Amino acid sequence: MKFFFVLAVTLQFLLVSVPCFAADEVFITNFPEKLITQDINSIPNTALRKMENVEVGTFTSMEVIDLSPKYLLDTDGYTKANVSLFGFAKAKDFADCQVGFVLLPNEDAIWKAWQVDRTMVLSKELKTQVTDKTKYFQGQIEIDIHFPSYMVGFFNTCATNVEVNMYSYLK
Repeated sequence: MKFFFVLAVTLQFLLVSVPCFAADEVFITNFPEKLITQDINSIPNTALRKMENVEVGTFTSMEVIDLSPKYLLDTDGYTKANVSLFGFAKAKDFADCQVGFVLLPNEDAIWKAWQVDRTMVLSKELKTQVTDKTKYFQGQIEIDIHFPSYMVGFFNTCATNVEVNMYSYLK
């Protein structure tokens, strides 16, 4: 008998109660004027820097005589970069060698350490292997950027001059 009474009360309550979402219309009053969405597959703001048709003589990375504010890579607040080096040798017959670049932070104390002791403090370096069997050489490195700008010094251990192009994809 108790079970029947509870069932009757519960059945009566279900018939009388109003569903929660019985409204015919819904008004949203706090919707923002501008809704900003970003696709997770979208590419963030980036920049491309180029140094093209640079003639590089023969010297090693520790003798980078072109290291000066002549070639400057401004990073504009970006925190990462993919830096690529592409080029070709001017002569046809030479021994296997290396071509590359050094990125030295453009800071007074670091510049003075380079001038006085040839110390490359906090530098980034890329070396590519070059052979006379191939027409072109190339290399790429991904770096973390920690300074507003870097001086770029190119080096070449080949027995011939090379022409290089450096592309920096800042992200």
